[in-house]
Amino acid sequence: MSIPNSDTIVRFRGDTRPVPRIVQDNDNVATDISGWSFSLTVNKLENPGAGDAAEFTIVGTITDAVNGKVEFQPSVGEAALVPAIYWYDIQAVDSASLIETLAKGMWDQRQDVTK
Repeated sequence: MSIPNSDTIVRFRGDTRPVPRIVQDNDNVATDISGWSFSLTVNKLENPGAGDAAEFTIVGTITDAVNGKVEFQPSVGEAALVPAIYWYDIQAVDSASLIETLAKGMWDQRQDVTK
């Protein structure tokens, strides 16, 4: 399983619009994610150690299980992250309780102009 086109997520400070993703199999066919759970974790470090705290973790909301659609909506506090380059990954726990990291990449938090 994977989430294609997930290398870099660009966000502007203060934006709370969800980050949508589609889970696909190795043939790029949407995977039925009924009964799954998801988390997206953002960290200052690309390869954090066990003692390195994450900036935040967003629990995914399945929006269309049969078509593999999940989204991650940052809270107002999470959207206020200081502009910088961070790193994220997305993990899934499937209906058999198996854990898989589906994506890992850069979280580019940018400063917007409007306050």
